[in-house]
Amino acid sequence: MGASVASTTQVELPSGIPLQRGDDAWITGRSAAALVLLAALLCAVLYAARKLRRDGPGRLGGLARCDRPLLKVVVSQRLSAHSTLHVIDYEGRRLLIADGSQGATCLIDEPHAAAAAQPGSANDVA
Repeated sequence: MGASVASTTQVELPSGIPLQRGDDAWITGRSAAALVLLAALLCAVLYAARKLRRDGPGRLGGLARCDRPLLKVVVSQRLSAHSTLHVIDYEGRRLLIADGSQGATCLIDEPHAAAAAQPGSANDVA
């Protein structure tokens, strides 16, 4: 059995081909800066995605949040194990909602007392 021995020979390149030999550093200054920039960009995208998921679409960072809520539960009263009565203020109206095993039903829908008491409203008697 013959064993072949690998020989290491030095190959010379033509002088027209530039060859730069230096230390075999894995990371250089430019690639380090690129990695830091990429990591910062990834963090910004993840932060924005989490804010969108938490605040909902169109409300990034709370920019579109209103000062007062449109819907306010004034009081809720459980009537039985499967039914509840809710009084809700919604856009100047007061709603009485019955919620049960068959679904929800609006029992009363009238203007809120504060809105009805304003001068010039239709409820004023001359």
